Amino acid sequence: MATYSKVKLSTSAEGQPTLSTSTSAGSPTTIHDTTTTATTIDELWLYCSNSHSADVELILFYGYDSAGSVPTAPANTLYQTITTKAGMTLVIPGLVLVNDGSNATRVSAYSATGSVLNLWGYVNRITA
Repeated sequence: MATYSKVKLSTSAEGQPTLSTSTSAGSPTTIHDTTTTATTIDELWLYCSNSHSADVELILFYGYDSAGSVPTAPANTLYQTITTKAGMTLVIPGLVLVNDGSNATRVSAYSATGSVLNLWGYVNRITA
């Protein structure tokens, strides 16, 4: 029988937001890594807030092998404009992540502005 547990994002200290400090697609800020257990599924809920004085485009790389290089394929890339000082904006609405069989699967982020976007969220972890 499957078990469900609500856990913090892997890079979140005590449930606090992760600040996206990267301004480069080549070295984005890691937001969450799945476990390496083959029978574990992570349902990811991710929100973003913008402390800058203008709107900022968030670029997310979603679901790639944490041991490999950052994806370049559009299929793994999400773009969303985060409105200035509008509170939390939902950017990942419960999408599922699983590992690749040996390495964690990763979600990472960057913006051209850097250090103004906070990413908040949680994972519903499902284990078989």
